[in-house]
Amino acid sequence: MRFALQALSNEGELKGLVIDLRVVNATQGWPLDTMFTLFHDGAVGELYNRTQKQPLAYDGEDVAGSQTLPLIILVGKNTGGFAEVFAASLQADERAIIVGEPTPGDVETQASFLLPDGSRFFIDSTSYRLTNGDDLGQNGITPNVSVEAGWDDILPGNDPVLNRAIELLENTK
Repeated sequence: MRFALQALSNEGELKGLVIDLRVVNATQGWPLDTMFTLFHDGAVGELYNRTQKQPLAYDGEDVAGSQTLPLIILVGKNTGGFAEVFAASLQADERAIIVGEPTPGDVETQASFLLPDGSRFFIDSTSYRLTNGDDLGQNGITPNVSVEAGWDDILPGNDPVLNRAIELLENTK
């Protein structure tokens, strides 16, 4: 699990937080529950398949203003799994601004079936629906602010996506 955080402060007071999830595609081991508890309070969506729905909701815990702190989450084509669920859920509830490139909607879990010849067949079996009804597995995330930047565009001290996020936070009142 790897993600980056950048805080923007104003005279010692935390003004906002940038969470970089551009290269995070994880399910097991990713702290989804902890992240939602820190930055959200209430329903975030549901896992569902053909026969069941599992609503997800969290009792938020305000740690040093984490429930109201302005958030910007960076995403891209390599954002998936629980990181994509987290970002999309906070965007749908207008809790975070999403900056970067569209995500693939890589949130489905797969069922594995063993075939007679010893090979395996995988089929997507469960997906994620946001509180606004959008199916994340079908649509992915469309950023609020689109910034395209390939890895060759990112240099030490010059990341166009991060720079845009910091600019947005600096203009937050």
